[in-house]
Amino acid sequence: MRSPIRTRPRHLSSRRQPHAATSTPPSADEWPGNVTIRKLSDEVLLNIFRHYLDASPQLWPGLVHICRKWRHIVFAAQQSLHLRLFCTHGIPVLKTLDCWPALPIVVQYGGDAPAPEDEDNVVASLKQSDRVSSISLTVTGSLLEKISTIEGSFSELEDLVLVSRDNTRPTLPSAFRWGSRLRTLHLTSAPIPTLPELISHSTSLVDLQLHKISEVGYFSPDAFVGALSGMSQLQTLSLHFLSFTIRQNHLGLPSQSGKQLEVVLPALTRLKYRGTSRYLDNFMAGINAPRLGDIDITFFSQPMMHAAQLGRFIDRIEMQKSHRQAEILSSERAISISFTQPEAPTRLELQVSCKLLSRQLSYMAQICDGFPASLLDVEYLRIGATQPPSVQGDDDHKDWLNLIHPFRGTKWIHVAGGHLQSIVLALALRHSTKREGTVLPALHKIYVREPEPRYYAPLQEALVSLVHSRSLSGQTIAVEYERLCASEPHGTGPFSRVSIEILPDDVILNIFCQFLHASPQSWPTLTHACRRMATDRVYISSGPKSSTLLYVRNTCFEDLRLLAGPACRSTVRGVSDSRISCSRGRGQHRSRTETF
Repeated sequence: MRSPIRTRPRHLSSRRQPHAATSTPPSADEWPGNVTIRKLSDEVLLNIFRHYLDASPQLWPGLVHICRKWRHIVFAAQQSLHLRLFCTHGIPVLKTLDCWPALPIVVQYGGDAPAPEDEDNVVASLKQSDRVSSISLTVTGSLLEKISTIEGSFSELEDLVLVSRDNTRPTLPSAFRWGSRLRTLHLTSAPIPTLPELISHSTSLVDLQLHKISEVGYFSPDAFVGALSGMSQLQTLSLHFLSFTIRQNHLGLPSQSGKQLEVVLPALTRLKYRGTSRYLDNFMAGINAPRLGDIDITFFSQPMMHAAQLGRFIDRIEMQKSHRQAEILSSERAISISFTQPEAPTRLELQVSCKLLSRQLSYMAQICDGFPASLLDVEYLRIGATQPPSVQGDDDHKDWLNLIHPFRGTKWIHVAGGHLQSIVLALALRHSTKREGTVLPALHKIYVREPEPRYYAPLQEALVSLVHSRSLSGQTIAVEYERLCASEPHGTGPFSRVSIEILPDDVILNIFCQFLHASPQSWPTLTHACRRMATDRVYISSGPKSSTLLYVRNTCFEDLRLLAGPACRSTVRGVSDSRISCSRGRGQHRSRTETF
């Protein structure tokens, strides 16, 4: 059997070779345009390795096993390639630790806690304390017992993330220390009794997150302020306590030194807090953060809210004075208020965990009373309440009044949810204990999310009362109803669906027009589809030439009115109880906007 013929490139021979069928094919180097990896320079290979290890830094051992040249390039550029020895799930560190150069060690056991067979690997890695650069570890009681035997400081440690999922919340040993190179510290349910002292030497910290702080790991506001002194690089600070009952007798006490410290955090841009208002108020009294643009605060429910120092702290931040809109949202579990500026990263959000509406409004009113006037001087205010109307009491409008009253500069207000009537009634009242009695004196327009039909009449009555009372003082207020738009989808993902119940009347009207243009006699079918189609104000034109307008406002045909031209008189003869009138001229759609 003859072997297949191989063709040589033209540049290698201008004449046909007599033994082409048995000649040796050219090497890869002889093919035009081909470059083998052996011809790549060390610099080019180093750049390839760098891009590869940026995405997968733990895979560098695979490169050094390719060939001697690659091994030499990788180990000669240990620092530029940021080579690390990774201690993670399934890697036998005890067997491989001595096989590699003395590279920095990364202990990576985030998520699930190490298996019992991996705990010895963790301890073996941590015993090389002067080489450990990063620790991400889910700790357990048994693992902490082994770690407590480790001696020496983690002088090269840059990132420390410790999470405890043990119900006993084990305490880390006091001997667990790090140096001044630490940049990231995340502790979750992992208390350290000497934490303020430890972090006071960590002047390079950039990200500090202390979550689920229990009574064992408690530290006073004064001690924490002192620990933050000198942290000129700190950008993110997050502080979460487990319960408001923690050391309440220690809160609000004066500093032992006799005077309050004042610590400046020039790089702090994000603050997140969850705990009591008194603790935060004492903490805020001792710090200054001129670049703090993102503030997220959650207070526990408590008899009295303390926010005087919080207000002064915010007033010292220049970028927190430029907010243009505020949003108040009341739910079944909490009430929140947020201040934002469109197209700006600045944000201030404050939430109080509480279920009872009257307490929600009272707590938030206490907090807003401590805010500076510059913060409350927003032009646009949104108010929403997701609680069902059945839970509101007769005096809810008075509670809403105390909360809304400080917003003296608001020009536009948007109201939605189950407490529309109470909020509108609050706007019509005058505050009896404030010198400026009128609520929202700069108000120009109210946007109201259209309620359910059964709440429409009481709401309209409240709006008429508001507009009338303002008109007596020479102030005009416009009221506009807002419908749910078809662009508000129900569901998630690419297959989100829009229910027909949230389609506005105009959209349904267009659908009816298309349907009745072909079958004008079929309109009774539409009125039987659902109560909304039978009772809503529906305007249907039978064609562009006929000047016919059909107006249906009907509840089971009890009140059927047909405004018809000659073109559709024959279609209504079967409706014996209906009242019929004729009109010529082109019909027009009514607006759902109320005019007062």
